[in-house]
Amino acid sequence: MNSIKMFVSIHFVMKQCKWSCFVLSFVGIETKRKMFSTNEFPCRRKALIICNQNYKLSNKLDDNLQSIDALKTKLRQFYFEIEFGWNLSNEEIDLLIEKYFLNLNPNDFLFFYYFGYAMTYENENYLIGINDEHLVNQQLIKYEFIHLDLIIDMFNKANASSIIYLFEFFHSNSIQNEFQRIQSLDVQLNQLICLLSFDETNSIERKNQSLLLNCFVEYIDEKYLPINQMFDLIQDEIVYSTGNRWIPLKQSLLRNNLYFNNQIQNEINDKRTFLSKIVPSMNNLCQFHFNLTNKQIKDSHMKIIVDEYLMKNPLKKIYFDENQLTSIGVFILSSYLQVNNDLEGLYLNDNRITDIGIKYLSNSLINNQRLKYLSLQKNQLTDGSIDYFVHLFATNRSLICLSLDFNRISDKGVDKLLTCPNLSLKYIGLSNNVDITDGSLTSICRFIETNCVIEDISLFNCHLSKSIQLQIQKIAKKKKNFSICLSDWNS
Repeated sequence: MNSIKMFVSIHFVMKQCKWSCFVLSFVGIETKRKMFSTNEFPCRRKALIICNQNYKLSNKLDDNLQSIDALKTKLRQFYFEIEFGWNLSNEEIDLLIEKYFLNLNPNDFLFFYYFGYAMTYENENYLIGINDEHLVNQQLIKYEFIHLDLIIDMFNKANASSIIYLFEFFHSNSIQNEFQRIQSLDVQLNQLICLLSFDETNSIERKNQSLLLNCFVEYIDEKYLPINQMFDLIQDEIVYSTGNRWIPLKQSLLRNNLYFNNQIQNEINDKRTFLSKIVPSMNNLCQFHFNLTNKQIKDSHMKIIVDEYLMKNPLKKIYFDENQLTSIGVFILSSYLQVNNDLEGLYLNDNRITDIGIKYLSNSLINNQRLKYLSLQKNQLTDGSIDYFVHLFATNRSLICLSLDFNRISDKGVDKLLTCPNLSLKYIGLSNNVDITDGSLTSICRFIETNCVIEDISLFNCHLSKSIQLQIQKIAKKKKNFSICLSDWNS
């Protein structure tokens, strides 16, 4: 036993000496660098990627090589130099980190992605190499594994222009209760941390491995989204796609105008030229109507449209029908909707907007008490969007017309919408939602009987049987000043 303690003590001293010497040498290099003009060290982009899967003690993690390759490809497109490690032992992680930091300059833009097991032990955070057999011996924890807090401290001392941390941590069930998940990390000025933490054996969690990475790879191409806003979208996407089960921790003190793609000015000028040909002169707007129907508008156009056209005008009606907008375009548009409380009509028919886009709409319109018309026909909305509409109706009393025709609303969504308290709509459009079936009978009939405001409901070409339509028609005929469209005939 004494020999084990002596070995542990010697090993600890050696490891601490190694890290101390490296930190001192790193700080010394930084001191010398600061003696020179920053012009001698122009901003570079340096990425550190560590992905561990084949552990000796803990369960093997899913193979995400394809996602890692996609990440590396995207980062190289944005001029990142990459240090990459795959299935590294603790010693190999040490060496890779040392190599990475010794090649940094002041003012570099840094990115660190880690996928693998990690833990908190005695209020300190550790990364775990694939040689994790020492987890069974608490005496070796602090001496064998990688001290994450020390690594982050080294990043803090690197004099970087900006730092992005992207972590997917797994908590090994092979280790003892004293070892906890990593739940949070501190962030400093010009830094952003986004992390997800999983248990290794939960089947629901296992299928979501690399969820954060995959979302990041998807959204990094959105050139006109600042990094802060991009991670807001990533966070929302994960929350929505996992049914609120997983909420990535995002902490940021990044400046708002930082982009992954810093070569977009020429493209912005091209977009501006394109828009100048199709956007009507603001001096010629008819009663404050802004109409860009069927103009091939994409998400990449929206920031220019919002900043250079919409923000300068208190518009009453906005039309973006028949374009190529997604929820990202709605996210950008929402910055204008938040400040224009005079808007009376918003038309976004025939686009590619999903449920998460309705969240952005709902949050941005919640203080608008003049909005009367909201039309979202022919998008990709499901029952998940209805929760966001209900959130909007909690404060909005002005909206009288909601068109959700040609979407993917089902009986569940109909029930949520029609049982919403304080619903003040006069018209509801739900035609051509083919997942609305006979199961909606009770909700529809009760709503017609009890709601005093509704004047018109469109349920044309839904999956309602003839007998159910007759029952609804019978109830509708008893209501004065009310019409309903069912199948190919009207009441």
